[in-house]
Amino acid sequence: MAAAMKCVILAGGLGTRLAEETELRPKPMIEIGGRPILWHIMKHFAHYGVREFYIALGYKGEVIKRYFVEYYTLSNDLTIDLRSGAVTPHHRDAEDWNVPGQVFGAMGGGRFPLIGWGKPTPVNPLRWRNKDLANVMVSIAGILANLLIALIAFVIFKYLLMSGLIDQMSDSTQEPVILFLDNLLIMNISLAVFNLLPFPPLDGSKVLETFLPAEMQPALEFLERYGYFLLILLIYMGVFTAIIRPIINFVHYLLLLGVR
Repeated sequence: MAAAMKCVILAGGLGTRLAEETELRPKPMIEIGGRPILWHIMKHFAHYGVREFYIALGYKGEVIKRYFVEYYTLSNDLTIDLRSGAVTPHHRDAEDWNVPGQVFGAMGGGRFPLIGWGKPTPVNPLRWRNKDLANVMVSIAGILANLLIALIAFVIFKYLLMSGLIDQMSDSTQEPVILFLDNLLIMNISLAVFNLLPFPPLDGSKVLETFLPAEMQPALEFLERYGYFLLILLIYMGVFTAIIRPIINFVHYLLLLGVR
């Protein structure tokens, strides 16, 4: 039996041309005929047999999450017993779609990839004296910023652990401090490693472009054309998690090294 077709929908756009509509909701959730644009897109693909949808979130992604979490309830008539709170749905024809959880969650540290968006830093190449060096420095600026933030979080976290100050905190203080520093550390390391990967449009591809011989440029141009789809595929397959997870584990090992 042939594998069922799956559909990836990029739903992270800001929708600047619909600013009056997208202040409170993302562009995919703007309604047409009482249904969000996203629903109409899914309905179109469902007509051709697609039943499984992977939705890449970005701007106000929580609105899309909430829509699917509440979809079953909102799509059915209900009887509510106000004394007991029991809710009895009266089934209507509902779409047999599946929206897997891989679109929701955090990259690197867990089982779900993070999918978001970014705004490129404006630069003027005409001001560059050494083009190759400048291209590398501009490309790794964000990565170095992530590593600097991760280093600061690591040093503070390590000091609190080694000095025993973390144990002297009350439970109401200790838990948020640990969660904040650990997430700050994991997120910035994950972003630095992720952006170093040589796949367009990630920063690592710009560094690779600088050192790549001229005869390999056509291959890079091909990657620039289809690199985003390759990224989505590799994220879905868990390749990036397999790369980042050992690095996170090693950082945690160093963090706890020598702590009694």
